[in-house]
Amino acid sequence: FGSKAELFRATMGWPFEPAEIAARITVGDPHEIGERLTRVFFEAWEQPASRAPLLAILRGAATHDESANLVRHFIQGQVYSHIAAGLEEPDAEIRIDLAMAQLLGIAYLRHILRVEPIASTPVGDLIERVAPVITAHLGGVR
Repeated sequence: FGSKAELFRATMGWPFEPAEIAARITVGDPHEIGERLTRVFFEAWEQPASRAPLLAILRGAATHDESANLVRHFIQGQVYSHIAAGLEEPDAEIRIDLAMAQLLGIAYLRHILRVEPIASTPVGDLIERVAPVITAHLGGVR
């Protein structure tokens, strides 16, 4: 597989290239990283080709300790570290965790529980409402 990341992607069905996702989030105006993270996250969940594997990964991580461990190490090592490099706060890790908790909670309500009205709200409206909250979680940027 060439690397641990490639092994994880093949084993878990991860639908993205981590470096490409990290670049989409971190490249650009550092003050807009919260908006980019929110947009990339929601756009991934809105694509049927990526939604199915994301749902499987989320469900697997919720019910199997080994799956949760794999997902945690992959995300922290392949995605979080790139985002943290763009934050100037000393507590970047907790800030990223809080931002991701917010986003994952919305994905859970929207795509697994299908709670209305969040399930049918246009994704652009969600991004507009949630991006400022994610930006607040992330705090200062370089």
